[in-house]
Amino acid sequence: FAVLSTGKVYETQAHFRRAEKRLRGLSRSLSRKQRGSKNAQKAKQKVARCHQRVASQRQDFLHKMTTEVVKQHGVVCVEDLDLAALCKTRLAKSFSDVAIGEAVRQLSYKCGWSGSELRKVGRFFPSSKRCHRCGLVRSSLDLSERSWVCAGCGSVHDRDENAAQNIVLEGLGLPAGSGYVGVTPVERPASTQDSGLEQVGAMKQELSW
Repeated sequence: FAVLSTGKVYETQAHFRRAEKRLRGLSRSLSRKQRGSKNAQKAKQKVARCHQRVASQRQDFLHKMTTEVVKQHGVVCVEDLDLAALCKTRLAKSFSDVAIGEAVRQLSYKCGWSGSELRKVGRFFPSSKRCHRCGLVRSSLDLSERSWVCAGCGSVHDRDENAAQNIVLEGLGLPAGSGYVGVTPVERPASTQDSGLEQVGAMKQELSW
């Protein structure tokens, strides 16, 4: 689901995918019932409860994840993804299932509550293709390539961890290859001076399939 610049990984939960077989069976059972009958009403309630369970599981994961991120970091940098366009691709069901937009929404208001700051990096920023150590940008990088070797400095990069490092550098206005990776200085907002929120966190949001 997301990779932090600290190396922490939040795995994709795919609640709908896991419940899809059961939902398909319940929906098929509902379609066989006589419309308006008591059995049809019972079957309809079973379908609704299954959908509600999936929604509740998703919200539970998102709230726990976003609360943890906000508590541990004073500045959170994320990608500004074009979710509307992504939901029109062959991966539309997977993107809808993980609810990246809802995660960013929760990060936004929770940062406001805690005095943290949420910064969005432009969607056209080459976070995955840029080497965070020397700044070299690859001309292309297939989605299937989960790791790659920089032709400039020879560094071996995990695709998502490298992207998270680039996002935090871009979010703070620091150039790649500046030597600040892992020790990035940040000027905390006045409201966070006494809250202990002094770390910087970046999230690379990437689906697993």
